[in-house]
Amino acid sequence: MKRFLAPLVLIAALAVPATALAGVKTFSGDATTGSVTMEVKVKKGKPKKVNEFTFIDILLSCAEGEDIVTGRYPAEGFSSSAKVKNKRFSISAGEINTGAGLEIEGKFQGKSSADGTLQIAGDTSDHTDCVSGVIDWTANR
Repeated sequence: MKRFLAPLVLIAALAVPATALAGVKTFSGDATTGSVTMEVKVKKGKPKKVNEFTFIDILLSCAEGEDIVTGRYPAEGFSSSAKVKNKRFSISAGEINTGAGLEIEGKFQGKSSADGTLQIAGDTSDHTDCVSGVIDWTANR
């Protein structure tokens, strides 16, 4: 009996970290310009919160010409998430110092994909009066 108990305890201990990690899923995909990645908290197979949304190489039109930006929500060092309700989520964020704003809308299409739009406006580190326009994105697990 003792020989079987030790392996069962070891199997149970190894299974706990795998179960804990199964609660967050990564979705990634393309945008009209650039790409997106998001970390989504999942419970019983359904998305509950968008913990992080990253946009990469998004093209902006600015007063001085074009600029390409990469960023994330929430900003580095901050903690926040967007609740998913009826398979939809919405993120609205701004930066006081630069006047930059970010709007993200998304909808989950089943358990393994999502799509939506994002818009960025404001100043970057070396450009002013920048806008992205409405950027479509899709992401899959």
